[in-house]
Amino acid sequence: MVDKIVPIKIEVNKQKKEVLPQTVPLSDDTWQRLAGIDKYKRDYWWYVNELGHRTYLKYRIDNDKDPLKKSFQYYSFASGKWYRKNVWAHLADQTDYKLQLYRINELLFKDPGTVHLNEGEKTCEAAQQKFPDMFFTTYGGASGYKKVDWSVLKGRKVFLHPDIESSDFSKTKYEELCLKLIDEHEIDAKVVPYPSYIEIVQMLRGAFKKNGWGLEDTIPEGLDIHELIEKAYVPDPPPVIEKIQYTDIKKAKDDWVYVRGTGNSYYERKKRKLVEQSEVNNLFLRAKAEGGFQERTASEWFQKNNIRVADGLTYYPKATEYIYRDDSIYINKYIDPKHENLGDVTDIKEKLDWFFKLVNYTCSYEKYETDLLIKALACAVQYPEENRTWCILISSQQQGTGKGLLFQILHYLLEKRNCIPLDLPTLNNNFNGYMLQGNNVFVTEANNKGKEDAHTIGSLKNLLTEDYFQVELKGKERVTNICHYNLYLSSNEVKPYTVEPNDRRHFYIRHELLPLEDEFYEDILFNKIKPKDQKELKLVAHYLKYVYKISREECQKFYGKRPKTKWHPLLLQESLTGYMTELKYIYEDKLIPCLHWDLVNVNQIYAELRRFQYNDTGNRDYILSSLPTKDQIKKFLRSINAVSFRETAIEPKTDKNHKPRGHYWIIRNQNDWLEKNRDISIVNKHFNDPLTYQRAHRDSTANYKEDTNSTGLHIGDLLEQEKQSENLPF
Repeated sequence: MVDKIVPIKIEVNKQKKEVLPQTVPLSDDTWQRLAGIDKYKRDYWWYVNELGHRTYLKYRIDNDKDPLKKSFQYYSFASGKWYRKNVWAHLADQTDYKLQLYRINELLFKDPGTVHLNEGEKTCEAAQQKFPDMFFTTYGGASGYKKVDWSVLKGRKVFLHPDIESSDFSKTKYEELCLKLIDEHEIDAKVVPYPSYIEIVQMLRGAFKKNGWGLEDTIPEGLDIHELIEKAYVPDPPPVIEKIQYTDIKKAKDDWVYVRGTGNSYYERKKRKLVEQSEVNNLFLRAKAEGGFQERTASEWFQKNNIRVADGLTYYPKATEYIYRDDSIYINKYIDPKHENLGDVTDIKEKLDWFFKLVNYTCSYEKYETDLLIKALACAVQYPEENRTWCILISSQQQGTGKGLLFQILHYLLEKRNCIPLDLPTLNNNFNGYMLQGNNVFVTEANNKGKEDAHTIGSLKNLLTEDYFQVELKGKERVTNICHYNLYLSSNEVKPYTVEPNDRRHFYIRHELLPLEDEFYEDILFNKIKPKDQKELKLVAHYLKYVYKISREECQKFYGKRPKTKWHPLLLQESLTGYMTELKYIYEDKLIPCLHWDLVNVNQIYAELRRFQYNDTGNRDYILSSLPTKDQIKKFLRSINAVSFRETAIEPKTDKNHKPRGHYWIIRNQNDWLEKNRDISIVNKHFNDPLTYQRAHRDSTANYKEDTNSTGLHIGDLLEQEKQSENLPF
């Protein structure tokens, strides 16, 4: 329905005239004379709007020579004048306006739960008198249903009563209407199965002479209308007649969009795909052969006829076909899942016991982690447009633990056409066309086997945090894509790939149980996920979208920081390289003196590590297997979130001369020290604390062993000399 009535064009005396449709003034009875109502005793019916205001008059003209023949005329009011036509039908033709059902005001006032629809106003009124316990309405003839507003019937049961004629025209049109009400308006509609015309005539013993029978006529004995209503049916869809595609370029124009910056490509809206210009021209050669256009190519015809132009493609989770950003327009390929609200479902958690068991089992029966995962799923279903800055990673040491089942459920919840199955190396590929195929990335074998972990982490971080991407397609220019991606990864490896020591991007779940029992696994797969009616999956979607309560603000807060699980520290520990693991152990246990203070110097760490490795009995178990480089020490410091104390070097003044001049890093209490980095006296006081000094040097002195090497040189120096000698030319 349009919000307001607008002027339209009608033909008056073979001239186009602009008029504004109006309701009929209550005091104006001119229509009776104009339509010959009193003079010829004609039947008439007024159509009204929701408020009961008259919109147009329909009246019947009988044929004097043949009483079985009839015709209908209309009168309506526009711009202060009467016109012998239905200006409201013209309004429906020229705008989004929809015609109202007959007796619409009574329908809205009485608000019946069941509505009966028949053909013709006279039949409607007669049926209402015969069956006062029912509510009847009509829209006129059988074929005019496309211009009618059917939204008022939403939530009601509708029974369609076609006229019974020698042909099946009325029945066919009512079956078409029934399917339209079901498919397009989600109305519970059925067709009442009346006997055939011949059977009606036989039942009336030949006394019936009209060309068609309806409820205004005599109802034969033995024909129980209530029994027929109970047998009402939903008609079968009509057979699909294959139509040759791309033969009508004029009709097809609105189905195509020219996308700039894609190497002359067009987007086919119905198939949701990007098509190269050469292919478009080939497809529409059949249209040219039928004389559809005279231009050299279809692309030339499209451009001359102002085909719509877009600046790029996107998969932005919003239920609109076009996204407008920064004076640009992008075609949105995202498909809204549109999960149905099933209302108040009794004992829904008990009915979804299988789902909660699967999620609980996936999280190794850890309640806290199970609640976090369900919360993450609910947020993904309720707020797909919110940007989640972390991914879900599920690992197990065995197959058959249900990770695949959970991913199949997610495919349904997120709409399968929005989901992209990938392998991990594809994330690092220069050609990233997968970004135009969905906004939910599923990696079922997340395992790099030690290769290119840094590239993997970089790609994951980029996908999770950014909104703008440049998509590179083979042989084409880069396409701008506005989107954010949700990542779901699973692996049968305990450590799928190496993550950063200060990782903030992984909601990590480690499955630590034996594989699912075959009976439970098969029940979920074949009885819950695979059935075509998707009854169980609809219930899961209903629970996560309409029953589980979480506000947008809570979702944004949840998405802003990675959920902590009991397994995440294990992922970090197993991701450490050899030297990182060793340095972390030395750092946490303060096995060298300088780590007792909040400020450290890389050169001093290196010197003390060298002493620890070669001369400290504390390293008798080879805690430090090899001496790290100074760059590796700096990398470790960054991994523990150490920050630079100053951009320039400092020269501490200490009683023991145990702190050299140089660049220092803050390894503890970073915020406090950054506020004090201007005051060197506080640094000196910190380094001169006697208790800290005593603790730092007590163990190192006790564990120190003298080098007994005959040269008197440090073993590290000997190793360095040996290394250099190997590089001599002789």
